[in-house]
Amino acid sequence: MPMDPTGEASYGTSGGVELTEALIGRLADEAASGVYEVTGRPAREPVPARSASYAGLQQTVAELRYKGWGFRLISGMAFSAGLCMPPAASATAGGTALLSGPLILMICAAVDDTGGGGPVVVPHPFLVPPEGTCQSWARWLLDRILDVERHETCEAFDVAGWRPFYPEHGPDARLYDVIEREPA
Repeated sequence: MPMDPTGEASYGTSGGVELTEALIGRLADEAASGVYEVTGRPAREPVPARSASYAGLQQTVAELRYKGWGFRLISGMAFSAGLCMPPAASATAGGTALLSGPLILMICAAVDDTGGGGPVVVPHPFLVPPEGTCQSWARWLLDRILDVERHETCEAFDVAGWRPFYPEHGPDARLYDVIEREPA
């Protein structure tokens, strides 16, 4: 794993912010009462099939690399942008909820679109589905990454100052849905 100038483990730069082990750890601590520490190692080619058990998820997360983002399995409670269960599994899928149980915390950096324009670090917690319900943890994690990318893309999409797809935020928000808005 690369090191930053201070010798701290670094996950790379995402959106202009250096995602270090300390930063990821601090955000994970803030997102939940307990942190499940996962140490990473480079992925090998080809990546072997993983079981649908939580042990398979732990191994997949430990080896996951994407654009300098940080990934942590945590347990506890977090106020989240949305549940990542299929809509049939939860009436509030895609909406804001208090999550409790095993969570994946995806930490990325983005440009502050609220006016500052500088980089901000954004944690996105997702509820991990019950053990044995996913055929592929890699695919489930990819789908959650795509949810985050869709959200960030809709926030940044700007047509002459109009943001037609700016996502909802706050209670009952559907942060990962694409909702087209009419110009004011």
